[in-house]
Amino acid sequence: MQKEFINNLISYSQCYLQVDDIRKNGFIDILKKHQHIENTLTFLEKVHTDLHKLHNFYDQIITILLDGFYSIIDLEEKQNSSSEHWDRIKRFEKQRKNVLPYINGLISSQEIYQSIDDPLMNKRITIALKVFESFLKDDDLILENLALASYYSKKIRFNQRYDRENQVFIPIPYDPEDIIEEDFPLKSDIKLYMPELLPFVTNLGDLIYLASLSNFFYGYRLTPQMILRSVAIKLYNNLFMVPMYSYDEDGEEYINHDAINKSALKRSIESLLLPFSESEKFTIDIKKFQKYYVKTYFRGSPILALEGKNNKNKFRNFFNPDQYYKADYPISISRNPKVISHQSMFM
Repeated sequence: MQKEFINNLISYSQCYLQVDDIRKNGFIDILKKHQHIENTLTFLEKVHTDLHKLHNFYDQIITILLDGFYSIIDLEEKQNSSSEHWDRIKRFEKQRKNVLPYINGLISSQEIYQSIDDPLMNKRITIALKVFESFLKDDDLILENLALASYYSKKIRFNQRYDRENQVFIPIPYDPEDIIEEDFPLKSDIKLYMPELLPFVTNLGDLIYLASLSNFFYGYRLTPQMILRSVAIKLYNNLFMVPMYSYDEDGEEYINHDAINKSALKRSIESLLLPFSESEKFTIDIKKFQKYYVKTYFRGSPILALEGKNNKNKFRNFFNPDQYYKADYPISISRNPKVISHQSMFM
């Protein structure tokens, strides 16, 4: 029986005080419809299917949980798996300098491509070398750099426009040969965070290749508890992405975050995730939960973490909702094109 889990999900959903009863009750009805399913993942899959058909925004809750729980299952293989990938990751985790043989291999390959005059492969090898050398110097920081590249790569590869007439999303094609222009935000971020790659990441194909290198470090220094913490951050910030409109004395629309019961939200998230925690306690400090950054990607989804004590992470201002929307108040989030971009990063 999923009774306790369902009650925790309902408690979480009720922290948003402005939801209309039709959507809220529809969500609760679907939860209870599948309460006989004992396996949590199967239960969530069935709920997700029903909510998705109804376009109920509570489906976002279920999506966050499913993505997190499947990620934890995948990551648990790291300790016992003998696959080539996980063996490599465990070697890197034991000692970063174990990346040196790969650097030497790239140097040897570069000699070949230089001798046969293959400019594309020579450039790709150079990009990989820069990434691996950066990993040797600062592993956390290069993974954040790759996360930023992955964010832009996803925006390009999965960019869509909405066809109002047919009510469908249509993919927007891109050309890998398209040059990254000087006035693109992407260009500014490369200059700021990855200046050593600026001469080599010149078109969209280069960017997508750079982002793909994160797969080589897939799961590096990642634990199930870190993923669970990321789920908690997403659940907390998820409600802040739902349009919450109020009007001031002049009739101007603004975002009303007072529509969220924050103390109840803290309790509900802790209760919801505690059964899946490796430790006996699972607590969150909601005062810090809007100060997050993207640590890395896993299973195609960003793993969020809170700002470090040494402020080592570089992307907290870009991904932090407070900073991200700072210049836009009191403009309605629903009319802000940045929202779609931010949500694509978030999920």
